[in-house]
Amino acid sequence: MSYKEKLAIARKTLWLSVCIVASLVSLSGRAVAAEPVIEEIVVTAQKREQAITDVPMSVQAITGEELRENGIDSLPDLVKFVPGASVVSSTAPGFETIILRGIASGTTGDATVGYYIDDVAFGVTNLQIAPPNNMYDLERVEVLRGPQGTLYGQGSMGGSVKLITPKPDTEEFSSRFRIGGRDVDDGDTGYNFDGVVNVPVSDNFAFRVSGGLEKAPGWVDSPEINKDDINEFDSWNIRLKALYSTDMMDVTFSHWTIENELDSANTFSRTDPTTGIEFSEPTMAGIGGNPGFIDTTLDTTSLTFDVDLDGMSFISATSYTEYELDFVFPLFTAGFQFFNDSTFETEALTQEFRLLSTNDSAVQWLIGAYYSDAEIHSDIDFFLDFGGGFTLPVINTVGDIETEAWAVFGEISVELLDGLVTPTLGLRYFEDDRKTANGFDRAAGLERPSVGTTYETVNPRFAVNFRPHDNGSIFVSAAKGFRSGTTQTEAQAALAASVGVDTGTTIAPDEVWTYELGARYQFADGRLAIEAAYYYSDWEEIQLQFNVPGTVALANGGDAEVSGFDLAVSWMPVANLVLQMSGNINDSEFKDVNPNLAASTVTVREGGSLPNVPEKNFSLGASYEWQFSDALEGFANATYAYRDRQVDAGSGLESGVMNVADLRLGVRAENWSVTLFGENIGDEEEPVVRTNTGVQFVTPRTIGLQLEFEI
Repeated sequence: MSYKEKLAIARKTLWLSVCIVASLVSLSGRAVAAEPVIEEIVVTAQKREQAITDVPMSVQAITGEELRENGIDSLPDLVKFVPGASVVSSTAPGFETIILRGIASGTTGDATVGYYIDDVAFGVTNLQIAPPNNMYDLERVEVLRGPQGTLYGQGSMGGSVKLITPKPDTEEFSSRFRIGGRDVDDGDTGYNFDGVVNVPVSDNFAFRVSGGLEKAPGWVDSPEINKDDINEFDSWNIRLKALYSTDMMDVTFSHWTIENELDSANTFSRTDPTTGIEFSEPTMAGIGGNPGFIDTTLDTTSLTFDVDLDGMSFISATSYTEYELDFVFPLFTAGFQFFNDSTFETEALTQEFRLLSTNDSAVQWLIGAYYSDAEIHSDIDFFLDFGGGFTLPVINTVGDIETEAWAVFGEISVELLDGLVTPTLGLRYFEDDRKTANGFDRAAGLERPSVGTTYETVNPRFAVNFRPHDNGSIFVSAAKGFRSGTTQTEAQAALAASVGVDTGTTIAPDEVWTYELGARYQFADGRLAIEAAYYYSDWEEIQLQFNVPGTVALANGGDAEVSGFDLAVSWMPVANLVLQMSGNINDSEFKDVNPNLAASTVTVREGGSLPNVPEKNFSLGASYEWQFSDALEGFANATYAYRDRQVDAGSGLESGVMNVADLRLGVRAENWSVTLFGENIGDEEEPVVRTNTGVQFVTPRTIGLQLEFEI
């Protein structure tokens, strides 16, 4: 299909979307009032509290109650219900790569999605990793789709994910606990315990402590070492949040520690790599007698001052984050046994200042400054194991990547014609001094030369929000996203050159412009909510991952265009019954490609689709509540999630589709609830990720029971 044909289809899709929204608007006055209604959520997508209808961008907000009701405990769980989102790799908890709206470039290089825990930015230099997390005690999660380069900075090219934790309550003591157990088909059993306690100390001071521990059951066997259920993992976390509040100022301190320990490499096979014999179920094989392990640890601490200046607020957010990824990963390929024994340690100090208007003026503004000082220490030992203690190094290096970045930014919006039209203009100047340091190639016995580069960019955002009716809005926007360049080892560059790609050790930055038209409306007196958006992205100098002998390398692979359509619907046809649907159709295409890269890979070709990008995903949900008695209530929740096939960036291997259905049934009283749940009740067995290192699967059918109570 030619570019002109695709552009014509895009225009027709856009026109159809506008017509649908216009038709719904014309019907909005004919509904019959009913209670209750689907409540509109207040979000902080533009770094100020706003009703979601007033935000001129695609935002999905999921409350903490919705997370618990749907059994969403992790980012991969959440991604199933986000239009245009996909998991590129879920190697282990805390070692996951997620994309939004087709902005995908593998698992190495800086992430294309920005992550925030309250005001704390999380990112691992040169690795596309989502933060370890536990979603039990969250106020809400906000998913901002599309570039967020103005307010959220570099790396938020596909969008941003914000995990927002509850503030301590200075008025009332409260506590809530959850204990559960689960059993996996043909696997082991597991358990979890979570809790949260809120303690008001005085009228001005309170603290909130939450945390928990989990043993997730294993379900994969390894006949090679005669061990069953090898992939169980243990996790624990604890979070302290303290608030000191006066009429003029709020001071918030937060610390969160999360540790995950996985007893294997968690990438499996359906075929014995040495004999070619087909296994009847996912199996760990080709491990040279060592199943490996993956451990991740996150410690993040923040201190925030929010000062009321009578019509303005001044916010200072300081954070310090430490993240460690430590693993041994076995790989049998091309008839040889490899091992990757590596550790990545990240430290990051960030400081952000914001001054923003808080009055009722038609003009609202925000200005700010940002600084970060981060370092990743990498210790990589990737070697060929011949047995008997004889090994041959492929990559055996140690070194640091240091980044010192700063930015100034601002945004202003003006309500015109009594709020009918609100244009918004934002701008950010960003500069990143990035260099390698302390590098040593142990295989060659040589120091690695230090390389330094400064990246700078100006990231604008233009948006207009239209409020022709009280029950909805229409918005248009244009925004730029940016990602700093990155580095790779001399060994990776040499291996890339051996397959004809002369990429060097320094990879240039990439950037994307996204144009969007969307609408949000509520109808039937608040019982029907619809959000729709069409987007088009122009992505240049893409940092692409590709396979080289024994490992992967990076190169600027070319330019691409991505277009798509998001739709989300919530409907309450009768009281206590809520039906939900969300989905995305995405089309991507390389416009120009690096010819040497195209010649050496199967995934990069002019006119071809971007790797790791499914063409569509959607989810369906239904929840219903009913009264057993005045004191007892029943509830049921059913969800279904579908994700199309996706192609691995390095190998070109294609995954299966994802079809996952979950069911939750329970009963609750005033201060307790019991839930019986089934996850993947259809026992979906197709691999959802397939690479040259193995395949990843959805956990088989899982049945469990959970008790939650308040004291």
